[in-house]
Amino acid sequence: MLRSVMTLHRHISGIVVCAASIAAQTAHCEDTQCLSTSDTRASIAEHGLAEPFAAMREAAARVQGEALNARLCRSGDIFVYEVRVLKSDGQVVKTSVRASRAAPSAIGGEKDRGGH
Repeated sequence: MLRSVMTLHRHISGIVVCAASIAAQTAHCEDTQCLSTSDTRASIAEHGLAEPFAAMREAAARVQGEALNARLCRSGDIFVYEVRVLKSDGQVVKTSVRASRAAPSAIGGEKDRGGH
């Protein structure tokens, strides 16, 4: 019984987190697809998106750390860079930055579950 309740709680928590992410346009759910390097280059050219280094600079400045990597992800017509940043205390955080050149503002952030 307790195991069933814990499993149910975990599923509900995942749904709530995903729903909150969708609301913030940072969904990393089933409909979000992160692109390969070659697909990223093609999408930048085709959609006029910002370069990954611009997103890394913005994320590093906002989180006050050193950007480790960025990957372009797409959910429908929305493109975002997922950027991992190393903070001075050694914590790795993941944050999202809009990829459109017209609106390069940050759209969210969260602690990376595998952070050190």
